Amino acid sequence: MNKNFKIHGDAPFNQCKSIFELINTLHTSKSAFFAAHDEKKYEKQGNTPRVTAFYLPQFHAIPENDIAWGKGFTEWTNVTRTLPYFPGHIQPYLPSDLGFYDLNNSEILRSQIDLATHYGLTGFCFHYYWFQGKKVLQKPLENFLKINPRNFEFSVCWANEPWSRRWDGSDRDVIIPQNHSFEYDKNLIFDLIPLMERSNYIRVNGRPLLILYRPSLLGGDLKRTVEFWRATATKKNLGNPLILSGPYGLSSAQMSINNGVLDGYVQFPPHEFLKYGIKANIQSMPFLINNQFKGGLHDSVMAKNYFTTADYGGNLVFKCAFPSWDNTARKRENAAIFCNSTPNNFEEWMKSNLKSVIAEPRYDGLTFVNAWNEWAEGAVLEPSRWYGYAYLTALKNALTFTSCTDN
Repeated sequence: MNKNFKIHGDAPFNQCKSIFELINTLHTSKSAFFAAHDEKKYEKQGNTPRVTAFYLPQFHAIPENDIAWGKGFTEWTNVTRTLPYFPGHIQPYLPSDLGFYDLNNSEILRSQIDLATHYGLTGFCFHYYWFQGKKVLQKPLENFLKINPRNFEFSVCWANEPWSRRWDGSDRDVIIPQNHSFEYDKNLIFDLIPLMERSNYIRVNGRPLLILYRPSLLGGDLKRTVEFWRATATKKNLGNPLILSGPYGLSSAQMSINNGVLDGYVQFPPHEFLKYGIKANIQSMPFLINNQFKGGLHDSVMAKNYFTTADYGGNLVFKCAFPSWDNTARKRENAAIFCNSTPNNFEEWMKSNLKSVIAEPRYDGLTFVNAWNEWAEGAVLEPSRWYGYAYLTALKNALTFTSCTDN
C-alpha cells in the first residue's frame, strides 16, 4: 500500500485501513462505546438543546418501488448487496439489534423512539414524499402519530425532488415526477396543518418548523407559494411557520433568505462539502479490490471542521452533523466515502454544534443529525454490527458534556 497517498488534504488514507484493527479492539474490549443500554435514564438538564435526527421511511415495500425495482424492494435491498472497494472499506454496513426491520410494524417505530430517547435524542424529522398531492412512504409517520409519543418531537422535510432510480433527484430515470407549480404546491400546507396542530410538532421560538429540501425547484413560484403557506397556517392560529432551505442550490437559497422568502437554512452534511471540497482520485491505486471504483474519498474530520466553522453571513443556519457517510449501497462505483468517520469525531462535532445553539437564542436549542437510519448512505445513529451503540453513546456523551459545561 502506498503510505504517501493522501485523501482530502492531509488526512492519511492508512487511517481508513486501520479501522479494521480499531473495530476488532472495540469488539473485544469493555469499551464504553459498546455500553449498550446502561440502566441510568438520561435526563435533560436546564439548558440542554434539542437534537432532531432526519428519518428515512423507505424500509417498507410500496407498489411504486415494486414496479420500479422488483417486488418487495426496500432500502435493505441496496444495503445488503454491497461489497468493499478497498482494504478497510466497511461494506456491507449492517444493523445489529433492530435488524432488517419492516416499518409497516408500528412496534419497530416504538422501539426506535425508546432507543432514541434513552440516548438523548429529542425528535425525528421525517422525509416527506408528496407529489402533487400523492403521498408515498407515509406509513412510518402514520405509525408515529398513532403511537403519539408526547415527549418526543417530530417535524417534516418535504423531499420535493423527482423520485428517480439514480437517487439524485434528477429528471432522468424518473419513478415519480415532481411537477412544481403554484396550483399544486400551495396545497401541501393543507396536509401539514394537522401535523403542525400536534402538541409535539417541532416549533422554534413558537413557530412550526418546515424544511423545504430543494427550494430552487419551485422556480419563480417559490415566493408566492411560501407566502400562501404562511398566510394559511397563520389563519389556522398556528403562527408563521419557520421555513428552512435544505442542502441543494445553496446560493439560490441564500438569495431567498436574504430576500425574506425563506427564514434560514439547515446544514445537510456532507452535501455542501461535497460540492466545494476536494476528493481523491484513486482509480489507479494498486490497493483497490475493485478497479471499477471511480468515486471519491473524503475525510470526516475535515468535513466536521468545515461545517462547524462555515460562515453564512449572519443568516439563520441550523447546525447538523453526520455520524459517518458512505453511499456505496446506492451509488456503487460512484460512491462518496468518508474515511476517519469515528464515534469520537462525531462526539466532538456534536459538542461544537450543541454549544453554538446554547449561545444563540434564535435557534431555540435545536440542532440536527443526518441521520437516524440512512443505511444506504452510511449515515446512521442506530446500532450497527460494526460500531454497536458507539454513535448513540457519543451523542449522549456530547449532550451530557454540554449540559455540565453550560451549568
